[in-house]
Amino acid sequence: MIGLLLAIAMVLSLFPAFVGTAEAAQVIPEAVAIAQSQSGTCTLASAAMMIRARMYLSGNSKWSSITEHDIRGDVWLEGAGIYYSWTYTTVGVIITGDHEDVSGISEAQLSALLQRHPEGIEIHCASVPHAVLVTEYTDGVFYCFDPAQYYSGRRIPLTQSWLGECLGDQSSILASITSYWYISSYSIQPDTTVPTVPTAAPTAVPTTAPITEPSATPDVPRQELKVMLQPTDQAGKNGDKVTFTAGAEGEAGLTYQWQYSRDGETWQRSSAVGTTATCLVNATTIGTWYRCMITDPFGQRVYTRAAQILPEQGPVITRQPEDAIGPAGSERSISVKAEGEGLTYQWQLSTNNGKKWTNSKVTTDTVSFTMNKTRNGRLYRCIVTNAAGLKTISETARIVMADHLQIVEQPKDVISKDGVNVIFTVAAEGENLKYQWEYSTDGGNSWSKADSTTHFFHCTASAAQNGWLYRCVITDPSGAKLTTRAASMTIAGLQFTVAPQDVTTSNLKVVRFRAAATGEDLHYQWQISYNGKAWYNAGTSQSLTMIATKTSSGRLVRCVVTDGYGNYIISSPARLTVS
Repeated sequence: MIGLLLAIAMVLSLFPAFVGTAEAAQVIPEAVAIAQSQSGTCTLASAAMMIRARMYLSGNSKWSSITEHDIRGDVWLEGAGIYYSWTYTTVGVIITGDHEDVSGISEAQLSALLQRHPEGIEIHCASVPHAVLVTEYTDGVFYCFDPAQYYSGRRIPLTQSWLGECLGDQSSILASITSYWYISSYSIQPDTTVPTVPTAAPTAVPTTAPITEPSATPDVPRQELKVMLQPTDQAGKNGDKVTFTAGAEGEAGLTYQWQYSRDGETWQRSSAVGTTATCLVNATTIGTWYRCMITDPFGQRVYTRAAQILPEQGPVITRQPEDAIGPAGSERSISVKAEGEGLTYQWQLSTNNGKKWTNSKVTTDTVSFTMNKTRNGRLYRCIVTNAAGLKTISETARIVMADHLQIVEQPKDVISKDGVNVIFTVAAEGENLKYQWEYSTDGGNSWSKADSTTHFFHCTASAAQNGWLYRCVITDPSGAKLTTRAASMTIAGLQFTVAPQDVTTSNLKVVRFRAAATGEDLHYQWQISYNGKAWYNAGTSQSLTMIATKTSSGRLVRCVVTDGYGNYIISSPARLTVS
């Protein structure tokens, strides 16, 4: 009988003790947290952290060696993402994860899940989209490990994660959860015991019995790894060399691995290691993004901000030359305005419609002259040079001696509702005049010919034309040309009355971007970008609130407003700068 009882006791000892409240009392060390290796693997990284935490709680010291790469073959389907149900196996370890689809989750439900699964719950919000590992619930606040590069390596409140940045307060995040993963069964061999058999996941039950935890790797205090010096954008001309520099604070033995990206999203390993990366500027590298991955001896990893190679810019022309029009004998001038250091000016003229240019004697920002037949039809442009020798050539302006050709009525701005016929008109004096209407969709930077060649232009207003510009080029039989003012098209009922503005603030301050528009049944969708190319949805109210951190400096924010008819407008990006 005694032998039988001993045999039963030995068998029972093979099963791990499952009392959720006991393991929950163990705080999972921040060393369990890792960063996702690339964009789009937040669910994979969160699963890896959940496995690391489970092995830590079960006393298997090999938890610290588990990475995305180690579990990828078991839990990840290339080209699709994480499996709904997966099983990870390695020596002495068998862990199974399962998945639930939800339409939001309550605070009580998530807290109960953490009681049953102290290694954490991986939550995913498809509207962001992003996943984090929720690890703790204390005094009404959920804490998590976020694998996103700017948040990884530390335990933070859920509201301070990327989900919080995009969705707002804790209740909004919980309401936006669309699925979660949890560990449903595991068999883990602690360092000091024999292999255990697979068993069901723990269920929290009241108990007053003493609890003996398996031995675990001591949580030795380690210095936090954080970026202290961020790389900045570098500009150069073809053939120059530029250098990016990064620096971090942490345990001794930090390693630096530089990465590059053509689109700011997909990253590849660079040959550069160390605190600096030197690059040659050429047609291939201009526009390329660089960042540095910094790792400490314990596997903690942080990423710097992404910096870009930019073409070295010449002077910026702020006001282009305009045509000079007037009767013979009148005094006229053409001028240019530019920004830059040590600017010099060289005006050029052309008598054959721009085929050949000759330097004039004028080297100031304005060329003045008397209108006469000899100058009629000439083109002028200005070459502006800065102290570095970089040049910018202005647009061309024409001299038009017009004794009879003149515009007597300019086209007017139009405000209309969607679907209404509108008309732009011009009135000019002269004989046998020709008209060519043009339109611009980019604020007047470029112009395209419209299909109207009379003194009026009509079209049906649509939301897509909101903000377009229209003008008319008028020509007389001698070839003299006049261009009207640019008239704007505004679609009433959908336009910004308040647009988001740039914000400069200090670290850890609360900032708020605001937007307001006129229209019916409006829906607001905020979006955030790190590079101005890829945009991620954030909040859906008239304002977007976030906590400014040094890692969020440079972030771009914009608002998309849609009305009940499907028309939409997009604000200009506003920049967050954190000093």
